Amino acid sequence: DTVNLDDLALTKGQPASLDIFYAERHTTDARFGISTTIKLGQDWCAPLHYVEFKNVSHNNLGGAGPDTADKNLVFNSVEYEPGRRPRDMQLIVSVKPGSTYTPDSQGNHDLFRQYGRIGIKAGTQVTFNIAFQGLATQDAIDFTFLDLDQGLAGQSSEYIEVGGFVKYALMSTTEVQVSPGAICGTTRFTASQPGNFLIDHPVDDASLTPQQQNRAVMLSFENAVMVEVTMSCSAGTVDCNFLFKAKPSLKCPTDPITHEPLVHDPPTSTVTTTITTTVTTTTMTTVTTTTTKKDCVIDVQISENFTIQTMC
Repeated sequence: DTVNLDDLALTKGQPASLDIFYAERHTTDARFGISTTIKLGQDWCAPLHYVEFKNVSHNNLGGAGPDTADKNLVFNSVEYEPGRRPRDMQLIVSVKPGSTYTPDSQGNHDLFRQYGRIGIKAGTQVTFNIAFQGLATQDAIDFTFLDLDQGLAGQSSEYIEVGGFVKYALMSTTEVQVSPGAICGTTRFTASQPGNFLIDHPVDDASLTPQQQNRAVMLSFENAVMVEVTMSCSAGTVDCNFLFKAKPSLKCPTDPITHEPLVHDPPTSTVTTTITTTVTTTTMTTVTTTTTKKDCVIDVQISENFTIQTMC
C-alpha cells in the first residue's frame, strides 16, 4: 500500500510520529520492508560553516585529570566551509586565570556523543577561555550551548554568561531567559525549566526535538580567536552538565525556511553614572586694625657721652 502524506493533515514544520504494526504467522522466512522518499535526519547545517569535534586528544581541564601536564581540554576537530576543503583544527578549553574549576561528581569534561561537555559542581561557577587553534580568523563562526535546564524547585539552575558575539538566536518558544551579564558587555542566558538527564539530552543536531531546541542558544562570532564564557550552577542536590558545539545547531534539525530561529542583536547595557557635587562654603573674617597716632619729642644731646632721649 502507498500512503500519501498530503492526506494525513500534517502541520508543516512540526514533528509527526510514524507507528508501524507488523504481524506475521510464519516463524521463519518472513520478509518485511519499508521504502520512503522522506529525507530522514537531513542535516540542514551541511552547507554552512561549522566545526565538528572528532575526539579528545588531551583531558586535564583545570588540573582535574585524568591526563597530566597542560591544564586544558583539547578537542581535535575539522572545520567545514562551503567552497573550501575541510581543515584540521583544535578547540582548546582552559580555565581563565583567577577562576577555579570544581568538576561535577562524575568528572565529566569530555566529548559526549558529538558535543563538548563540561560538568561543574552545584553551587559553583567558573570562567573558561575557549580558543580556536587553526581556525581562519577572518571567518565568522557559530557556537551553540544546549541543554540549559535546572533541577526540581529551581535548584541546580544553569546559566552561561558570554560577550563578544555579534548576534544570538533562540527559538520563538524558547525556555531560555535573557538578561544583562554581571560584567559590562556580557549577556546571561539562564535555564527556566527542569530537565531529566536520562531522556532529554540531545543525541544529534539533525534530530533535535522541539524541547531540546527550546533549551539552546546560538551565538555568532566574527574574527573568532578566543571566546570567554562563564558557566554557573546554582546550589542544589545535583551537579550541572553544559553541552556545546561550534556549529549553528538550531539551523540543523528542521527546514530553515519553515522553522528558522529568531536572531537578535546583543542586549545593550545601561550604564548609570552618579555625579556628586561638593559645595564649599568659605567664611571670610575681616580684621580691623586700629592705629593710634602719637607725637614724640626726640632730644639729642651731644656731650662727652653721646645721648639720645625720646618722650612720647
